[in-house]
Amino acid sequence: MGLLPAGSLGLGVAVGLMASWPRGFVGTMSLAAVVAVAAWLRRWPRVTTSALALGFAAGGAAAATTARDGALHPPLRQALHAAFGGFSIDTLGPPGRHDPVPTRAVVVEDASPRDGFVSLRVSVREVWLGWRAGDAIAEELR
Repeated sequence: MGLLPAGSLGLGVAVGLMASWPRGFVGTMSLAAVVAVAAWLRRWPRVTTSALALGFAAGGAAAATTARDGALHPPLRQALHAAFGGFSIDTLGPPGRHDPVPTRAVVVEDASPRDGFVSLRVSVREVWLGWRAGDAIAEELR
């Protein structure tokens, strides 16, 4: 019974990871819901099932697209790109050296030695990028 919705959702997630327009998926999902209700009221089971499958697929695609964009463009990356430039996912890196950025963070994983450096995983809570950073950027990072 649940194979059709689960399969549709999984297919939608796969499509959403390759696409880049979540608003189109949300519109499709809404239209599919309206068609499903109308078909159910008219007792058209095949149309109802098809519309529900399309709705689940569109919902999975919208969720995947939104999650992918959130992972690729987190608030910290956006704040650093606005302050220094070169932190966008589309660039190769910061254009030259800049001073260290004061940061408040919580240690997520202990330090571990790597080849020529030590790695430490933290969850950034606040970044000080000058007087304008203040609470606005700290709130975005939470």
